[in-house]
Amino acid sequence: MPKMLDKYEHKDCISEEIEQSLKLSDSVFQKIVTQMGSKNNKVSISNHVLVIDDIASMRSLLQALIQSIGFANVHTAKDGQEAWDLLQRKGHQYGLIISDWEMPKMNGLELLHKIRYEYESPSLPFIIISSTNKLERVQQAIKEGVTDYLTKPITEKTLKDKLSCYIK
Repeated sequence: MPKMLDKYEHKDCISEEIEQSLKLSDSVFQKIVTQMGSKNNKVSISNHVLVIDDIASMRSLLQALIQSIGFANVHTAKDGQEAWDLLQRKGHQYGLIISDWEMPKMNGLELLHKIRYEYESPSLPFIIISSTNKLERVQQAIKEGVTDYLTKPITEKTLKDKLSCYIK
C-alpha cells in the first residue's frame, strides 16, 4: 500500500472526509485535498517536474506556468506510456509529476498505479488533473495513492496556489 495512505487506519475515513468535501465549493474542496497531500510531500524548485497531457497546448501552458513559479526543469510527455518510459531512464530524478487523467495509451491513473507499485521512488508526489470532481473518481485516485487532485479548468492562480503548498 502506498505510504500516502498508511496514516489512515480505515479507508472509510477517507470516503467520509471526501464526501463532506464534495458538498463544499470546488475551491474549498481543493484546499482540503491539498492539505491532505502536502503534509508529507515537499519538493524543491530545483527538482525536475514531469507534466503529462495528451493535448499539446495544455502541456505547453502547464510547462510555462510551472516555470513561472520557479521550477526551471520542467519536462513533458504526451501520455502515460511516454511518461513511464521517461521515468525508467536514469537521466533525471523527478521530484513532482502533474498528469492529466484522461489520455490514450496509458491514462493518468494507470501511470499513478505503476509508479506506486513498480517505480523505484513509489512516494513521488503525483498531482492528477481531471475534468470532474465526482466522489467516485476522487476516491479512486486517493486509493491509488494520489498526492493531490486538480479539477479543470485550471487557472494560473489555482496552479500557483496548489504548487506553493508543496515547495520546501
